[in-house]
This record gives sequence, structure tokens and C-alpha cells, in this order.
Amino acid sequence: MVVVNNRIFARSWGLAERSWYNSFLNDPNGEIKCGDNIYRIRAFIPPDIENLNEAISQAYLQKYDYGRNAKYARGIIKQAHVEKTMEFKLLA
Repeated sequence: MVVVNNRIFARSWGLAERSWYNSFLNDPNGEIKCGDNIYRIRAFIPPDIENLNEAISQAYLQKYDYGRNAKYARGIIKQAHVEKTMEFKLLA
């Protein structure tokens, strides 16, 4: 996951039929774990995604483009993965 404009985004790496991405398309409610904390979220494809994709790609490169992660950082910004971008909104 990456943060852009104080918003949380993730892209599917595997692109598989059985994936978190497709699960959230079917039911947008879920949870994510960060450290010891579990947060309730709602996942969705934001209406302004086209305007955000470049910033999201840059955030992936800034966060992950080093060492063993570089292969994945450079892969996740390719079009097939860009098309599988979702935003996560924290619920109260």
C-alpha cells in the first residue's frame, strides 16, 4: 500500500481471479492489519483514479524501488497493475 494525498491505495500484483482485489469488488467491506492494529475499511475504485495514477506509481517507486523490491516496484507501475488500483477508506 502507498499513501497519496493522505489517501491509501493498493494495486494487485498477482492479477488472479481469486484475489483480494476481486474479493473487494464483490464486497467492499473488510479489514487491514498494520502492526498489531486491525482497521475496518471500505475498498473502492475512486472516481478520480485517472488523475491519481501517476502519483500512485511514483509513490510505489519512492517506497519500494530498492534491493529485492525494485523488480516489484517497477512491475506494479505497468498498465495491467495500474488497472487494478483500489483505494481503502478507514471506517470509524
